[in-house]
Amino acid sequence: MQLVSKKADIIFAETGMVNEFTQTHPNTVRQVAGIGPVRYYGESLAVKRGEMELKNMLDISLMQLTNDGIIDRIVDKYRADYKATFYPPSKFFVKK
Repeated sequence: MQLVSKKADIIFAETGMVNEFTQTHPNTVRQVAGIGPVRYYGESLAVKRGEMELKNMLDISLMQLTNDGIIDRIVDKYRADYKATFYPPSKFFVKK
């Protein structure tokens, strides 16, 4: 809303969300060329305090999905579908 009413000069948003917005509000935003992502936000899951067995099961399952390349394939599918900038987990952050 603030973009349409010209009350905002800049926004930080995910590409897929901006693509959807510009379908209904053409020529309201433009990407600054030559600048990559400003920040990466990871996903998180909350489990009840003391549920270490559940937490460990989720950690191991996500690590296995990442190591097997399944997460990469899912990210690639949605990146193409939404023309968005989804990033799979960096191998740097994956526990071994």
